[in-house]
Amino acid sequence: MNKPQLIQSVHTLYGYTIETNGDYFEKFIDFTIKFPQLDAINNYEMLLKEQLFRMGEIENKEHFSTFYFWVLALQLYKNYNSRELIRKVNQYALLRTNNLNKDMIVIAIIFDSDFQVTVQYFRRVLKRLLEYINNDTLQRDDESYLARNLINSLKQKYELTSFGLLELADQLENTIKIYTTSGQQQEKEGVLLRLYSNYSVTKLSKSDEFVDSWKNYIESGFISETQAES
Repeated sequence: MNKPQLIQSVHTLYGYTIETNGDYFEKFIDFTIKFPQLDAINNYEMLLKEQLFRMGEIENKEHFSTFYFWVLALQLYKNYNSRELIRKVNQYALLRTNNLNKDMIVIAIIFDSDFQVTVQYFRRVLKRLLEYINNDTLQRDDESYLARNLINSLKQKYELTSFGLLELADQLENTIKIYTTSGQQQEKEGVLLRLYSNYSVTKLSKSDEFVDSWKNYIESGFISETQAES
């Protein structure tokens, strides 16, 4: 029970003058057990596991996967309430493609309409998760190659060996650092198109079509005839 709320209800309905400690209820209650206070993210972790298990994304409620950690990272970044979180996961259940790489993009855009395939965006999201897993605040100097650091942490702590979108984020950061001059832009574009090919819902002619093609899919629920092969 929510004791303060129950006390107020008795005040309102019956007009009893009850002290705020609720001694009146000792007439009816012999034992009181207080549940431990859980912080919000622990509640969201349990809720995520329940929802992902229900739709078959994880084997059991004790199972960890990179997909689970990616969704947790998005939740840490967006901080939805439980009702909105369930709504986002349910929308994903209707639109998932049964291809892990592509499903990680689907849920990212469902969670955040401002999702971007940029190093800066991945750093903002993955920083929250890496800090949570390591229970430590990252310094500004530690923000390069966050995806690679996160991959290493997941491998060491959870024995995960498949990393999906985290590998894309790591490869993207490496690509951006290699191709820096204007004369390298055409070569960089070719590398980006190859990187995105395993994560794209359509065959891309330009790398900057990536997010828009996914948004069109999410809005319509329809994969066009030019969909890249799974």
